[in-house]
Amino acid sequence: MTKNSTNNNNKPENNKLKNNGKKTNNIKKINNSKKTNKKERINFNKVAKELLKKHSVPHETESRSIYNTEKDYEASFKDIIAFRKKIGLPAIKKIDTVIYHDENHDGMVSAAIAYNFLVNEHGKEVKFIPLKPGKNVRNSEDLKDKHVLVLDLDMTFNQKLIDTLNKEAKSVLIIDDHEEIANTNKVKAHISNKIARNGVKRGPTHATSGNVWKFFYPRKKVPSVVQYIDSGDAKLYLPFAPMGQLFTEALGFRVIKNKVKYPYQQRQSQPEKILQVIWDIIDESDAEFWLFIGNYFTEVTENLKDQIAVNAVRMKFQGDCVAVLNFNAPALSKKVALQMITNFQRRGQPVDYAITWGYEYKSNAYRIGLNRQKWKSGKNLGEIARRLGRKGGHPKGGGGHEADGNFYWPRTAKQDIWDLFEGKC
Repeated sequence: MTKNSTNNNNKPENNKLKNNGKKTNNIKKINNSKKTNKKERINFNKVAKELLKKHSVPHETESRSIYNTEKDYEASFKDIIAFRKKIGLPAIKKIDTVIYHDENHDGMVSAAIAYNFLVNEHGKEVKFIPLKPGKNVRNSEDLKDKHVLVLDLDMTFNQKLIDTLNKEAKSVLIIDDHEEIANTNKVKAHISNKIARNGVKRGPTHATSGNVWKFFYPRKKVPSVVQYIDSGDAKLYLPFAPMGQLFTEALGFRVIKNKVKYPYQQRQSQPEKILQVIWDIIDESDAEFWLFIGNYFTEVTENLKDQIAVNAVRMKFQGDCVAVLNFNAPALSKKVALQMITNFQRRGQPVDYAITWGYEYKSNAYRIGLNRQKWKSGKNLGEIARRLGRKGGHPKGGGGHEADGNFYWPRTAKQDIWDLFEGKC
């Protein structure tokens, strides 16, 4: 065979056909590889984790915490552990119904902890009922002769639910961080003590989620994810968990307030699905990844809040001078409100607190939010919201904490939001 003939036989076009004209395995692999690449999707979580290795998440230092070390923090749960001992493990294992604050970090994480203990670890059949503060259960039969646990629902202004529980349930446990409620033979409640700073009670010693962890797992350290929620919700400013706000940003956007991935109907009919997702996040201890995601969400919201807050004005509200803005948006209203306060302080025009409001067509009423900095002294905004909620007469009422509150105000022929204001400061 000549040199030229050998070259001709080895040309690519001649190698395409072998075995009676069939394509070779090598060519098949190449073609299949191309098809796979076209359909391949980018794994966002994987990409983000790779970027995290090269990215430094901002480290915030805080000096306002009453817990200087993790040891101090762990030692601060004596009251909830004593409450647990009083209830007893046999009674805890009887819990077969859990009612919790839906679409709220503290309430949802609390419910996820209860879900893992009762369902995953003890194999119990438990009904989980997501609820919003001020609402009663749709079907009181769901509580008939049940052992009920209520989490983070601010029962101080929800007498209807308390009446239903007293009438239908066999036993009721409440773990919360709002205002005290009266215990009865059926209802046994644990409400967080208030933090005393400079002799003034400012906020809860723990959010509901921190107490719920120790209620179910008294001998286990609080995991980092629960520390973040506890610190963020109760404004504990834990120095050993300084980036909790970044975590809550990410968890809120990607899970808790994600109505596309976890729609309302699914949350109501199959709440266990989202609770399992949240538990997996708690259990996998991949907090760094969530901090990384939260950092970018924070950059976006910080930019937006600055642009929105500039439109606020100062007005008289119930005798107080407040910053006011017609604005109502999930995950942004509170941030905007605090920025409004800062803006007026910088101008030498201080305000007592900030008010954001908007008309909710489904509620047929105005939803009004009150906010101030939690580390500063001031009026109890939760109490103001409860009082005005009762005065307005809307079924959703009002409530909140020392430094933040929400209430509903109906719009009728004789009643409007402007009745609450008294002109400019």
